[in-house]
Amino acid sequence: MNKIVVISGGSSGLGAALKEKFLQAGDTVIDLSRSASGGANSANDIAVACDVTKEADIAAAVETVRRGFGRIDILINNAGFGLIGATEMLPAAAVSAVMDVNYTGSFLLSKACLPLMKRSARIINISSICALLSVPYRGVYCSAKAAQSMLSLSMRTELKNSGIKVVCVCPGEIDTPFPKNRIIVADTNDRYGDAPQRDAERIERRAEKRMSLSYAAKKIFRIADRKSGPLYIVGKKYKLFYLAQKILPFSWFFALSEKAFK
Repeated sequence: MNKIVVISGGSSGLGAALKEKFLQAGDTVIDLSRSASGGANSANDIAVACDVTKEADIAAAVETVRRGFGRIDILINNAGFGLIGATEMLPAAAVSAVMDVNYTGSFLLSKACLPLMKRSARIINISSICALLSVPYRGVYCSAKAAQSMLSLSMRTELKNSGIKVVCVCPGEIDTPFPKNRIIVADTNDRYGDAPQRDAERIERRAEKRMSLSYAAKKIFRIADRKSGPLYIVGKKYKLFYLAQKILPFSWFFALSEKAFK
């Protein structure tokens, strides 16, 4: 059956790749993005301008879906962006923006879409491996994604009797424009020196080590379309790292993590 799929942040990167997967499968995709000009690219590919941090935008977008299709089979909360910097130096406005998009946006969009979702529908929250591992100079982003992940797991239990599945997907680094869209706060003091800036530069140099967009999209599409476990990690090395966290004494793992991310 043709599924009605709503994706936030579907205009570029992972969201665009997932949209293409669903379109190829014959599904109808509604892309909710701030950059969307509005209208249909085709009968099955519809772009709706929407800022997921604004309830009025979300209400209008969901009403468009209701009038056009009457239901939502899959919601993918994909919109998000990162923040790098020493926690002490971060502007409160930047912290609020990251929490608003990565966490509050998922909450608001899920809340608005649920009345159109029936038994067998799914909510897929695109979190991050950062939700499961502490990473220096990305503490706020890790916190936002951890909050999103906890929201996923709690909602999964709440919706169990309704037959709606909530799935949290935690991918590692993917080769997309996502790193270039991060907010980088290079402000520092004697405590940190140039470490925050060096960390941001290290991320840029790791481009060739990120998993390919096609690989990540293929894995996540299969999870969203067929699987229904509570949480999935995408990327073999990240699965191993997460396993190490589970079996090693915390002090050992923390030392390993510090070495890996410094």
